Amino acid sequence: MSQQVPPWLQDQIKQYQQTQSNLQVVATQQQQLEMERISTERALEELQKAAADETVYRQSGPILIRTEKQQLVSDLEERLELAKTQTAVMEKQRDRLQKTFREQDAKIQAALRGGAASLSET
Repeated sequence: MSQQVPPWLQDQIKQYQQTQSNLQVVATQQQQLEMERISTERALEELQKAAADETVYRQSGPILIRTEKQQLVSDLEERLELAKTQTAVMEKQRDRLQKTFREQDAKIQAALRGGAASLSET
């Protein structure tokens, strides 16, 4: 006697898998933001070592463009703030996804333990 998984439980499992996939995407984006933050902080540290009148360059694609040190510092600080803001947003998104993931997992586990009939009403 083969037991079939009810359609509603199949849907729950698909949602669970999608949430898991979304969590992986968010984790990857968080890693990228962290790498950008570290890179920007290092660039700022090096830039602070340069004298105020020293020539500095900004990379634009494959070329370097001479720019004012203070403008570059300002741009990097803005980029750093943006990375921090995006990181905070990602953390909130990750927290919501993790909560949803745990709830979905609990619901699926309960269905598998207690039988599909007990949760078909929800």
